Amino acid sequence: MKKDKIITKFIISLFFMICILPLIIISLFMFVDKWVYPNIFPSTYTLKYLLSVIQSKELPKAMITSIIVAVMSAVISVIISYPTGKALAHYNFKGKHVISILILIPLIVSPLVLVSSSHINLIKYNLHSTLLGVSLIHTIFILPYTIRIFNDRFEEIGVEYELQGYTLGGNVISTFFLVTLPLLRVSVMLSFSLGVIISLGQYLTTLIIGGGRVMTISIILVPYIQYSEYQLASIYSFILIALTIISYTLIAKLYKNHLEF
Repeated sequence: MKKDKIITKFIISLFFMICILPLIIISLFMFVDKWVYPNIFPSTYTLKYLLSVIQSKELPKAMITSIIVAVMSAVISVIISYPTGKALAHYNFKGKHVISILILIPLIVSPLVLVSSSHINLIKYNLHSTLLGVSLIHTIFILPYTIRIFNDRFEEIGVEYELQGYTLGGNVISTFFLVTLPLLRVSVMLSFSLGVIISLGQYLTTLIIGGGRVMTISIILVPYIQYSEYQLASIYSFILIALTIISYTLIAKLYKNHLEF
């Protein structure tokens, strides 16, 4: 019993150090004017950095662009992951195991390699420096997760439910909307949420494919970190975190309303 309490306290302390403490520091930096060693807390506070960001013309545009790209990436990922996950779960064909491994390449290979090779094709089809081009490149890094989510779900539900739908007179479309899709609601929500979160955090891919024209919150944030503008970096970090939380909350709310309906 005593050992369990020690483990519980350790886990809570670790969670605080990893998750809560950085958020507290970020929140403090948003209002810091001077914070020098060896002071534990800032010596002076100011609102000038926060006001400069609020009054900035690039913030609303960057937020809208970030949301549009994230939603497009998530939607494309879900559309691709559905048939891919189903094929890997329900069908046997040559090269199935190879494809399963190839899907994980974005998690193994350096993002710079993948982006550089994809860059040529995007230029060829005039998708460089466009929202669609950036969304497509983000999709590459979302797919390993979303395909796995759909694959696991299809393996769990099997093919019996769809076969029952066909037996009762349903066609492909009606069976999909009345049988398959309701069974995949959780997978769709998880995949979409994960797609939005991953897309919002993409910097290098957006910088290369966007060519400096597609301005997202991440594109604005990282240079401030590089040049030690910690106050501005903290504010944009907080905005990015808020966007992620709001996006997930809205998706969860929509999912809950759909269940009630």
